[in-house]
Amino acid sequence: MPRSLLAVFWAMVVLTLVAVAGLALDPRTITGAPAWLKPLKFAVSTAIYSLSFGWLLRFIEGRDRLRRWLARLTAAMLAVELLLIFLQAARGVGSHFNVTTRLDFAIFQVMGASIAALWVCQIVAAAVLLRQRFADPALAWSLRLGIVITALGAAVGWLMAVHMGHTIGAPDGGPGLPLTNWSTAHGDLRTAHFFGLHGLQVLPLVAWASGRLRGVSLQQRAQLVIAAGLSYGAFLLLLVAQALRGQAVTSLDGAARIALVLWAGATVALVGRALLGRPSADLVFPAANALALGGWLLLAAFPRRRAVTAAICGAAIPALLSALYLCLLVSRAGHAQGGFGSLAGVRALFEDPWLLLAGWVHYLAFDLFIGAWEARDAQRRGVSRWALLPCLALTFLVGPVGLLCWLGARRLFGREPLRAPSPS
Repeated sequence: MPRSLLAVFWAMVVLTLVAVAGLALDPRTITGAPAWLKPLKFAVSTAIYSLSFGWLLRFIEGRDRLRRWLARLTAAMLAVELLLIFLQAARGVGSHFNVTTRLDFAIFQVMGASIAALWVCQIVAAAVLLRQRFADPALAWSLRLGIVITALGAAVGWLMAVHMGHTIGAPDGGPGLPLTNWSTAHGDLRTAHFFGLHGLQVLPLVAWASGRLRGVSLQQRAQLVIAAGLSYGAFLLLLVAQALRGQAVTSLDGAARIALVLWAGATVALVGRALLGRPSADLVFPAANALALGGWLLLAAFPRRRAVTAAICGAAIPALLSALYLCLLVSRAGHAQGGFGSLAGVRALFEDPWLLLAGWVHYLAFDLFIGAWEARDAQRRGVSRWALLPCLALTFLVGPVGLLCWLGARRLFGREPLRAPSPS
């Protein structure tokens, strides 16, 4: 462990105690939060980062001089930033994005320069680690992806600087979550910033945990860490997009829920691929069936819940199945025999088990999508659940017959939906 970063760690321990005392003794607030809450959070985060980055530098081999410079520059910049944050808290003013006076502006500029230097250190470390060979590929990828994701998380700070604040859609301040104070009413870039910065701790922990799994090879461990890194990076991007849309993490709309479901499905697929190897069509078939069946069961149980009929069964699950369909088509591009010009061509096309599976997934996606539309249409037209359920059952079993049944039922039992009056 470099002594410079170890000194920063112990300094942060002391500053953490100072911030705790400030919270207990100083009643002042800054942008709606206790004045010493930000110093406390930054002191704890910096203590964790100094140890993590120092540990990472141990794995850079044959570049002792570079390692020393990275450690010393990182330690100096961390110390500068934290001292300025504590100085501003003691003055009772904001540290970030504060340009009220010349002194505040100068402090903010110095903090920005220190963060830029830290970011350069992260990029240099990532570049060296990407070129270096490791005996343990899982550890190698945890370090590489961990520092890259941490650099991406740090880069979210530049978005805050451009916006001159962390809240999207309102001034900084206002209601927030306990402890973190992330906005519960608007978008907040700090959420993505936080998760990104801690990639350097999360992914090595995944590598360590993968080594405790029995019967898992080195190659599988490496693939599992890569899957975790890709998932973590995608989650970081989702958090950034959520904040830039001005939405709090506690208030997900339909699009955000769909994106979250897609992310979760892709994560499961990546982890399964890492642990099971290349799956066969016979293995993917029951998984796709289970996903679609889950949607149908939800639809039958809650045909009046818009979260089910619109977000889950009308969008998220069909989108997952459609993504699987696209992957199956792309994976077999150039390998297929036959075509759609004749029945014999279609028969030859579906002799490929992967394309046969793609055709089945096509049916699963569209049948569920149509079933969800039927449920929403029934609610709009006031059709009873008991008239809807037989149509849903037929759509599940023999799709077009169920659709035909519903088109008749909506005429017999429904009413025309009310239309909003046109503006005059």
